[in-house]
Amino acid sequence: MSFVNNINFDFKCSLFKEKNEKEKDELIYKFVQVFVGEFLGTGMLVFWGCACSGEVNEGGQTIKALMFGIIFGLCIQLIGPEEMSFYGLVKIKNFCVTSVIAEVGIAKTLFWEASGTGTLCLMICSILDTKNRDRIETIPIKLTLCVFTMVYICLPYTGGSINPARSIGPALWHMVFADHWVYWIGPLIGSLFVTVLYHLIFLPKDEDQRISLSTVGLKSPLPTGKKV
Repeated sequence: MSFVNNINFDFKCSLFKEKNEKEKDELIYKFVQVFVGEFLGTGMLVFWGCACSGEVNEGGQTIKALMFGIIFGLCIQLIGPEEMSFYGLVKIKNFCVTSVIAEVGIAKTLFWEASGTGTLCLMICSILDTKNRDRIETIPIKLTLCVFTMVYICLPYTGGSINPARSIGPALWHMVFADHWVYWIGPLIGSLFVTVLYHLIFLPKDEDQRISLSTVGLKSPLPTGKKV
């Protein structure tokens, strides 16, 4: 009992440890912020976790478990930081906007965006290639690692857009469009170049060969309703 009596039960969430020093409105906003963060994070975890673990996903136990773990980490990364910057108590100017860095310049930014998007499109083209139909179970891992690698490399140079849709939303929200065309032209050039190159170089030229390859490993990912 003496051991129990010596335990300090005065636990406080670090998020609100300064509550006596904060204004009432600021504290209420913080509570709402945490509630919304927990709601979104849990909802994303359940929705996407169940989606990757369902019967439609034929990736196997290893792929399903790995994807669930990645989704869990994604939710923590998106919702878990203590100071949520987007219109939070710590407000960052032009938050999430991709813009050309002066030290990098327009030409290099264009190159990195084209290269990153082109590499991603090259991965997608190889996935859709009929000769790779028997490797469908590894598609989630391939795309996850490809996007991770491209964003990680391009982030310090361009903000890691590699997708016009990624850049247009924040730009519209903040109405910041300085050199915004780079984040459209770069990905379009990269994706167009790689797509044409793949069709000319890597796809089978013989129509009969394409047909024969298209039958390899074909299996509908959707349940047919037939009982075995």
